[in-house]
Amino acid sequence: MVTELKDKWAKVYYLKDDKKGGYGWIHIRYLAKAPSYDYDDLDDDDEYDYDVYTEEKMDPSDADVSLRITNADFKCKENFYGGGFRVCILEIDYSISSDYDGDLYVSVDCQADFQLEYKDSYISKRKSESESESEYVYSGYGSGSMEITVKPSAYDTLIRAKVKDLTCSASNSS
Repeated sequence: MVTELKDKWAKVYYLKDDKKGGYGWIHIRYLAKAPSYDYDDLDDDDEYDYDVYTEEKMDPSDADVSLRITNADFKCKENFYGGGFRVCILEIDYSISSDYDGDLYVSVDCQADFQLEYKDSYISKRKSESESESEYVYSGYGSGSMEITVKPSAYDTLIRAKVKDLTCSASNSS
């Protein structure tokens, strides 16, 4: 019996072999609509065959994962000794979902392209930085965050920075 739906997942109540109940999450693609019967019309000697929907347990290495960036915040910290900024940090929050109902480790890779402007320079420069994290996904869901840092060289005074592009991907590492 389905007790709750969340995205493409259903929380179900089921009976175990020992006749005790339990709850668990299952992807909706594994659910089938049960036939309905008018139990008032049943005779005691009627026989019914029930089809049981079974499927082999998915191998974790075959699981598909997807990533959604939920928030990104870019801040630069001032350099009090020479003006400008000493470091800029892009904070990225994300959520991960999977079609596997077990536990997985997922590798998250992000790359950011920055446009940087320096004091006494008329040309802005582009710089790419990347970061990777390993995240634990429990029963098809997970979330995490990472930081991508960009720093000017010791001889340049960074006066303006912008994020021009951000790309993140998730891959199953189980």
